[in-house]
Amino acid sequence: MFVATQFIIQKLNPASDAERQALAADGSAAALDKLSAITANDLEVIRNPYLAIGVVVLLVLFVIAIKKCRVLKLCQKGLI
Repeated sequence: MFVATQFIIQKLNPASDAERQALAADGSAAALDKLSAITANDLEVIRNPYLAIGVVVLLVLFVIAIKKCRVLKLCQKGLI
């Protein structure tokens, strides 16, 4: 929830569903381009924070795996 409230909701395009539906119903090239730009921006705003969280989680898992391998190697050598 923290990520959503601090990094996502504030940056989303304020266009309402009715405004987006009106752009889609208009059908003109300019309206569809504007709708595509709004949608692409919203998807980018939603994706980026969660992508960063995923990278951090992978890094933590990598560090844990490295530490565990070191401990296992020391155990196999009889040092622990």
